[in-house]
Amino acid sequence: MPARSGIKAVANGGKAYFAGGGFITVWNQVMYKNVDIYNSATNVWSTANLSQARSVELPR
Repeated sequence: MPARSGIKAVANGGKAYFAGGGFITVWNQVMYKNVDIYNSATNVWSTANLSQARSVELPR
């Protein structure tokens, strides 16, 4: 998977959430519904999903 741009990030309760994002190819824009969650207390990453793929405006 290429690096995502256009993600949203927030931290709360010792966890950091990195949601959505995507990338642009020559042919189309790809958006993700992935949520990557980092727990700073346990130093563990986990994942979840948004209800639909989302991204802030991706640079062209």
